[in-house]
Amino acid sequence: MASVMPCAFSLPVQKMSSHAWFPSRGALMNLHQLNTEARAGHVDELNLIAIEGGDYLLEARVKGHPHPLSDTRGERLRVHSVEDARKLLQTIPMVSMNLVHWSVQDEMCGMGTHPEEDLKVPISQRSAW
Repeated sequence: MASVMPCAFSLPVQKMSSHAWFPSRGALMNLHQLNTEARAGHVDELNLIAIEGGDYLLEARVKGHPHPLSDTRGERLRVHSVEDARKLLQTIPMVSMNLVHWSVQDEMCGMGTHPEEDLKVPISQRSAW
C-alpha cells in the first residue's frame, strides 16, 4: 500500500500572518503619512500584495521596514484591483511599486519542502490607460 504524504498547510489567515510579505510587523500608516514620507524620500517601495479572494493589501516599505496602509477607520486598507490602488495613490509622489503574489508551493499537499519563491513584479504606479 502506498504511503500518502500528509497535507501540512494551515488556514490562510495563519499562513499570511507568518509570511514574509504579509504586512504585520510594522506600524499602520495612513495615506497622509505615506504622502509625507514619500515627499521626504523615505519610501523605498510600495507593495500591492495579492491575498485570497482577489483583493489586495497595500504595504509601504519605509527605510526597510514594512508599514501596512490603513483606511480611515484605522484598519488595513484593502483594494479590489490594481487600478483601484492606482486611483487611490494618484496624489502620492512616484515611488517604486510592485505586485506581489505568494508562492503556492507551500499550499500544495505532498510536495515536500521547497524553497518559497514569491513572485514580485514591478508595476507602474500610474495607469497606462
